[in-house]
Amino acid sequence: MTNRTSILSEEEIKRRLPIWEALSELFVDTELNEASYQYIAKTIKQSDFEPKEIDHILWYEVLPGVGDNLRCITGEWSGFEQGWLKERILKVLSSQLKPFKEYGTLSVKSLVDITLNELSKVCQHLPSEYSDLLLEDKRNTSLFYQNNKSKWR
Repeated sequence: MTNRTSILSEEEIKRRLPIWEALSELFVDTELNEASYQYIAKTIKQSDFEPKEIDHILWYEVLPGVGDNLRCITGEWSGFEQGWLKERILKVLSSQLKPFKEYGTLSVKSLVDITLNELSKVCQHLPSEYSDLLLEDKRNTSLFYQNNKSKWR
């Protein structure tokens, strides 16, 4: 295994872990409710990450790490164990693991559509400086997917 400290320091991993956990809720195979959206938003607001960093963490760390959960028939529905989540995201970041399987019950583009829909519900609980950035340039999901699919392979 590649030394993960070359990807992110232990301190940075510790800093990111609450955000990884909160954002991973978007990919649990269970219908989210208002309390879930509020929890995700609260975690984002309480972090010291800028809106642009949250955007990057969602689309280039969490989505590639756990997005496939919504693309399989028997997805995890009770949440991801913290140690597993951490290792999974680090493996994707270090290119030891492909972000998405070649097959799934949903296309990756459909996964992006679902993520944006759920994210818009989280954004209702965030200040506009977050919601504006998290949703900008993504309203056209086909274009957003086309611009990013090579990064997710």
